[in-house]
Formats: sequence, C-alpha cells, structure tokens
Amino acid sequence: MRFFVMFCGAISLLLWCGNTFAGNNIEFLDKELILDLNHGIYEVVTPKLEDEKITYARKLPFEKLDYVERIEKYHSIGTAFFINEKELMTAEHVFNLIYFSLHKEFFIRDMEGKIYPVNKVYKCSNRRDMMVFDLKKYPEKINPLTFNRKVEIGDTVFSAGNALGEGISYRAGQVASFTPERAYGDWDNIRFSSPASPGNSGGPLLNTDGEVVGLIVRKNDSENYNIAVPISEADKLGDQAEFQARNVTVVIEGTSESLIRDWGYTLPLPATLEELRHESQGSLGAFYKELKKELIEKVKGKNFPRGQRFRFYLRNQPSFRVFRLSCRISIFGNGQHCPSVLKKNPWQQSRVSIMVH
Repeated sequence: MRFFVMFCGAISLLLWCGNTFAGNNIEFLDKELILDLNHGIYEVVTPKLEDEKITYARKLPFEKLDYVERIEKYHSIGTAFFINEKELMTAEHVFNLIYFSLHKEFFIRDMEGKIYPVNKVYKCSNRRDMMVFDLKKYPEKINPLTFNRKVEIGDTVFSAGNALGEGISYRAGQVASFTPERAYGDWDNIRFSSPASPGNSGGPLLNTDGEVVGLIVRKNDSENYNIAVPISEADKLGDQAEFQARNVTVVIEGTSESLIRDWGYTLPLPATLEELRHESQGSLGAFYKELKKELIEKVKGKNFPRGQRFRFYLRNQPSFRVFRLSCRISIFGNGQHCPSVLKKNPWQQSRVSIMVH
C-alpha cells in the first residue's frame, strides 16, 4: 500500500512539472538552423598593436597569461551579420568613428578563425547605432539573414553574437517591453531578457525562425533587460552618413561658466572607415573650438585678466603689498624709493607693474 501511494505521488509530481514547463513558452533554436546561422554571423576583430621598435630589458612573462590571450593576435570587438550576399550590418559604436583610435584595420572572423577585411561603408548612423559595410574578400559560404519587422512582448528571442569576445553564441530570452529611444523618442527600442555581454554589440536579435527582429546595441548591468534597435529602423538609413552628439559641453576651468549644444554632421556614402573617422572627428573638433571661442567671448568682461574679481584677487595678495606701497611712495613722494628697489630686482618690477596697471 505504501509503495502504491509513493508511486501515485511520483506520477502526480511528474504531471505537475510537465504542466509547468508546458506553460513556459521559451523555445530553442534548432541545431541545424544554428549551423546555417553560423555562416551568416561573424566576429568583428582588429589586430593587436605591436611596435617592433620597442625592446625590453628582460623577457616578459607571457606564460602567466591565459592560453587564448597568449596566442590571440586580434582584439575581438563586436559582431556583424550578412544582410545580403555582399553587405553586413553591425552597430556603429563597434567602430566608434567620432572618437580617436590607433586601430586602422578591421576584419570579420568566422568560426574557423579565417579573417576577411572590411572595405567600405554604405549606410551609417550613430544616432540609430547602425552601420552597413562590405568586404574586400568574402567567405566561400554565406547565409544572409532575413528580416522580420513584427515583434511583440512575450516573443521568444535569442541574442546571437560574439559574447565576451569568445566566439558566436546563442542565448534565449523573451521580449520584455518597448521603451522610447533616449534622445528624441522617435522610435521604441526592444527590451529583451536574453543575456547580452560585451561583444554582443552589432549582433542580431533573432526570433525562433532565425529571423532578425532587432540589432543589439546595449546591455544593462544585470544582463537581462537589454536593448536592441528594431530592425525596421534600418529602412530609414539613407545615402548620407549621419553623426550626432547631444549635450556637447565646454567649460572654463575655475569658473561656473559653460556652453552646452547639440552637434550634427553628415557626409556622402560610400566611404572608407578612415574617411568617415577623419571627417567626423574634424567636424566635431571644429565644433568644440567654436563653442570655446563663443564662451570666451561671452565671459571676457568678467574673466581673467579683465574680470574685476581677478583684479581684486591679484591686488590683495600679501606678497604684493610691500611693492604697492613702494610704488605709492614713488608716485606721491620724491620718486626715489621705488625705482631703487626695482633696479635691484627686475622680477619684482614685473610683479609691481601687474599691480599698478
């Protein structure tokens, strides 16, 4: 009898577990589908910088590094995926074109470690964080990914990409919500619970059919409320590279004065990465200079050296009082004391001249 009761209890537990898991609508990618996707999703890498002119007093203990770090010749910086037979998509911030970088060469790398150099950029927007580029040389087998512009809360999705720079991986989750993009709220970003790690940037957010519903651009600290730009935003990329920076700020040190403006710049495509980097950084640098010039002009009446508070500060320094007194004697007395002091010490003369002008 006891055995029968235990048997019935075990069956009930199994049925309850089955119902619980059946109610969870998380699905997983088919293994064959993953093998196909591996020919469409790639790492983005750049060579490690090595200077042959640098020599060391003694041999560096490279054996202390982890195995992969010892043998790796490239930095793995992001993810890209084929959208047709010739072009790939990634996130613009993978290349960070408006910021200075010593890295000049970029490649995609497949599962076997073969690399293919990046050629030219055909679509680019750092506002939408999207970029489309082609290659100088192509893999033998390419499986372009297809877009699906329909996505809803509760859909099962997969973050596909180069997680932690360790190669392409696939991790499951769900669409959690939609939130307005930060700058102007022009579209709703996809919030999803699939894990996203450094290196996933530029990778596709996939549905259960392996279709792209979004472009992964940002993670949060807990990795389970991450951000993807809806793939429908790719339809709005034009034939001009679009760069923007909000709240560009210049300040004058030692004061509370500042100027804050938004910057924007466009230039025609296609173009190389180096051309885009050079032009966008040049425009942003010129924008900073103009803001600085405008701010200096704005505050020149109250800033150093004309500002009254700076003149008051200089005139009331203890080390200057004796020379100011000597100067007064020279001006209002017989004119002999101050010149004799100044002739002995020209450095003091320059300090006195500051005080009396």
